[in-house]
Amino acid sequence: MNIRPTPSSTDSLHGTRTDQVKHMYDMSASLIFLEPVGYVLVARLLWHDLAHDLLSYWISALFLSWLFGLITNRRFTLCKPEEKAHSQWLSLKYFHASLCSISMTAGSMLVMLTDASTTSILVVCMFLSMASAITSIIYSAVRGVLALYNAMIWLPMSVMLLMRDDEFLMTLGIGCLVCMAAMLLIGQRLNQYLIAGFDSRVAHSQAVQKLATSKSKLEKALIATRGLAFRDELTGLYNRRQLWTRMEQEQARSEAMRHPLCFALMDLDHFKQINDQFGHPAGDVVLKTIAQLALEEFRDRDVVSRYGGEEFAVILPKTSLSEAESSVQRFCKRVAEAHIVLEDSPIQTTISIGVTQYRRGEQIKDTIARADQALYHAKRKGRNQVMSDFDVLNGLTSLDEVTIRLDKD
Repeated sequence: MNIRPTPSSTDSLHGTRTDQVKHMYDMSASLIFLEPVGYVLVARLLWHDLAHDLLSYWISALFLSWLFGLITNRRFTLCKPEEKAHSQWLSLKYFHASLCSISMTAGSMLVMLTDASTTSILVVCMFLSMASAITSIIYSAVRGVLALYNAMIWLPMSVMLLMRDDEFLMTLGIGCLVCMAAMLLIGQRLNQYLIAGFDSRVAHSQAVQKLATSKSKLEKALIATRGLAFRDELTGLYNRRQLWTRMEQEQARSEAMRHPLCFALMDLDHFKQINDQFGHPAGDVVLKTIAQLALEEFRDRDVVSRYGGEEFAVILPKTSLSEAESSVQRFCKRVAEAHIVLEDSPIQTTISIGVTQYRRGEQIKDTIARADQALYHAKRKGRNQVMSDFDVLNGLTSLDEVTIRLDKD
């Protein structure tokens, strides 16, 4: 069996074998109905020269082998086998080729052993030539099957003709050998063209697959790159730039839908002491822990971001000020109750929060400024608590006492 894989990978081997088997069954399906016509013609031409019972047995054997091939082709078409099963179907083709060649050989021996006329011998040689030509087309994808078939039908016929004393028959025997060589050569050339086409399709398929894989990796890389553009590298939360973008979007929705919108600024208490005592890597652990707690505590529609340093911010859409105060109060309590252990030493961490509600028509920087003022007063009043701008505007201090950080970037 001539299965020539491409050097790239074993996938090419499987792809080529698949194509070979499919080619044989496809060609068999298109040419198999010519065989009965040949059987009928040869039976008609030999009818007066051979015993009718022997001729009937021979033609019956040919029809049985033809029926086996027809059934096998039909089953292959219906099953549409997987690649791993193609070796079994190739074995069936080997068996069918052997069955056909044995039937052909039996017919040629029948003619030669009954001292048939030269005309009958020529008829059989023509019949074998027609069968050999059809076989060269059907089995050209696999040279092993082609060689097996031609050798089994031509060699016995050639040997018996060469053993005759008749010069014409001996010459005909040499012609049979030449015909066999020609059929094998034709099959070899067809095989080369077919295998080259199979390998080309396999290579093209692999190239398309690699291109698709590269495209998928590139898309994932682009998605990851875009994510880095608006995500904080340490905590994975939105960064300040994306916070402003989302705040602008929620502001527009609030104006259009007339639903409340709140904003909260949060700052870890005494975070510098953690860095000084345990080092900045420990401070990073604390920041990531607080970020995870925020993602767990706030709703999916809330937008949690890292505002800068040890500061965090939360946008709370469709939320009134009282609802926002309750939400951030729960988070403030959860942070105070969190168990964070660094270098076998527990750390007590608290957070101060300032919260405000967006006012229709104002600029985003004014909303953030009021939340910043409330946060400032939560710090002044002892930390670990929530303060709203409502408390600030009710006389706790004047607005000028607070340095407001409005740098958008």
